[in-house]
Amino acid sequence: IFSSPKGFTDPFVNMIQHNAIQSWVALAPEADVLMFSDDPGTADVATEYGISHVPEIACKSGLPLVSALFQGAEERSKNDILVYLNADIILFDEFTTALKRLQKELSGRPFLMVGQRTNLVVSEPIDFGLPAWSADLKAHMGSRSEEHTSELQSHSFISYAVFCLKKKTKNTHTTHTHTSTMTTIT
Repeated sequence: IFSSPKGFTDPFVNMIQHNAIQSWVALAPEADVLMFSDDPGTADVATEYGISHVPEIACKSGLPLVSALFQGAEERSKNDILVYLNADIILFDEFTTALKRLQKELSGRPFLMVGQRTNLVVSEPIDFGLPAWSADLKAHMGSRSEEHTSELQSHSFISYAVFCLKKKTKNTHTTHTHTSTMTTIT
């Protein structure tokens, strides 16, 4: 899982990003979680959750280059599956269930999985130690949520992307190869 969070100085941004990161760590403890940012507080949050922090990332006009994020994640991750999402997206069990099902059905072939988020205003930290945190949050979603329709979002309504890459293989010339065929599941 990789992301480029905003700085953790604004109290609301701090809280929603903490909630999201905690959900990632809770659902996928075996996953590499990478945060690409040199914004204030990022290194401290990475240390708090035991995740990787990469402060050096190529930027243009102060924003990280998407190509640099993907390249950095591919180079640093031990896994063949890369999950890119915004640092405010909370993941539920259904995400990992769908991902595992797709992996099984495609038998190790490369794929692309995309999805759309649902907006829900969460005004307090989530206690991920409670067994029912997910059910409680989902109960609030029915009455207080809305599809993400920001002008900044693409017309394809993609909020996250999961890539399964073919394993890097080395031959006697130590070149790395990747398959570029991808299946899109929406």
